[in-house]
Amino acid sequence: MELVVDTNILLAALLKPSMTQNLIFSKKIELFAPEHCLGEIQKYSSEFAKRMGKSEAEFALAVSLIFTEVKIIPSEGYEQFKEQSESILTDKDDWPFIALALGKKCPIWSNDKGFKKQTAVTVYSTSELIMVLK
Repeated sequence: MELVVDTNILLAALLKPSMTQNLIFSKKIELFAPEHCLGEIQKYSSEFAKRMGKSEAEFALAVSLIFTEVKIIPSEGYEQFKEQSESILTDKDDWPFIALALGKKCPIWSNDKGFKKQTAVTVYSTSELIMVLK
C-alpha cells in the first residue's frame, strides 16, 4: 500500500519506540513524503534531539535511518496540485502533503485532525492504518 506520510508520524517514530516505528519499517507499505517534510524535521533537529535525550549527531543518524523507508519527492512532482490543495485545507502549510497524495492518487498517513476535515484524499490515523493492514 502506498501512503504519503505526514511529518508528525515520522517525528513520533523518531521520539520513541512504538507501533509507528514498526509500521514505517513494515514491508506492507511504501511511504512517500514531500521534500518540505525533511526540511521541517531538519529545522527543529536540535529541539527534537533534546526531547529524545540524544546528541544532534545521534538524532541525524535516526533521521537518516527513518528516511531509508521514505521516498522524498521533489516539489516538481506535486506542485501542480498546490492551488487545489490550499483551497481544501484550513492549515495552508500542509498543502504539500495533500498535493502529493493527489498526484500519487494515494492516502495520507497522519494523526493531524486537520487532514480529516477535507474529503479529497483519504487519511488514515495510525490506529486506522493498523486495522487496514490486518
